[in-house]
Amino acid sequence: HIRAPGAPGWWGMACSLVGNAALYASLLFGYFFLITMAPGRADAVAFPISIVEALLMALTPGAAVVTLLQASRRTALSSFGLRRGWLLLSAALLAASAALWLWPLRHVAEPSIHAHGATVAVMLAYVGLHCAAGLLMVLFVMARDIAGFISASRSLEPRVVRLWVAYTFFAAITAAAALYAVSASLQ
Repeated sequence: HIRAPGAPGWWGMACSLVGNAALYASLLFGYFFLITMAPGRADAVAFPISIVEALLMALTPGAAVVTLLQASRRTALSSFGLRRGWLLLSAALLAASAALWLWPLRHVAEPSIHAHGATVAVMLAYVGLHCAAGLLMVLFVMARDIAGFISASRSLEPRVVRLWVAYTFFAAITAAAALYAVSASLQ
């Protein structure tokens, strides 16, 4: 069953990401609800983010998805060295993505001052931890590849990881857009 295109591991990840997306949607809803309805001044605890920062935060996980697609293509072609190079590049991009999302936590307003600061912190941590989890998954796939367990006929793990990283890219794009939109509207 691990060789089938719709293997149980892939479907398990897909179903868990549907639940994950529901949690994330409620986080985004809460973020926008707090901006529009919460008492107090949200602009006093605004999280300033420039368009360049937002684009970097959003697109770096996307570059990791592209590198994972290249690694998968190399798996189908049985190009060992190139596949490992693409996996290594993907790991580096996910490490950078995690840093880009987790580093700004130092600058978030105290959560006890306004709920906006708490929501921004959770959003940053949510995407950053998804990037970090993707990094661990890519490192696992690299270890499996080095051990000889990844091939054109045994490609379940890379496909599962690619699904996770693609979802992380979606979360990064929407979170960066939300953070930038609110930051720009409050300035």
